[in-house]
Amino acid sequence: MRTCALCLAAFLAAGCSGRNGTETDAEPWGDDIWQVRPTPDPNASGGVRIPTDLEDAFRELDRMLHPGLKARMKGGNQNQMIEHHFGLGRWMRNNWGLWGGSDLARFFFRRGIMHPDDMSGFILAQYWNRLHGQPITLPPPLPDDQWQPIWRRMHEE
Repeated sequence: MRTCALCLAAFLAAGCSGRNGTETDAEPWGDDIWQVRPTPDPNASGGVRIPTDLEDAFRELDRMLHPGLKARMKGGNQNQMIEHHFGLGRWMRNNWGLWGGSDLARFFFRRGIMHPDDMSGFILAQYWNRLHGQPITLPPPLPDDQWQPIWRRMHEE
């Protein structure tokens, strides 16, 4: 029991609440700016909808993040987005299939962003740009022969 309590406390301290995404937008947010409300998807392995590309990830972040957290992100500089690496960044890596070969992971992989830590960091940095009305910079796709053999070795064997 003590182990469960410690695990829960560590998870909450990492920057995400235990909400599972089944709450509705009609519910008030409350004071916990770290809670997330991902779009439920009963067909997904983790029960939440996985974005397919960067713009889709932005739309999901806009919807699922507490207004207070978005205000905090907007009030800081882009370098401060690293503060979210072990909270929101970890949540994205684990729930959006960045370790497991989701369409979102493939979107980044084919642009040369191949490690899940780099993918979530890229999403956070570009989300900051979006919150500030700055241009989104996205590397162009690589030729298939440069990324597909690595993808196959990592995800299809």
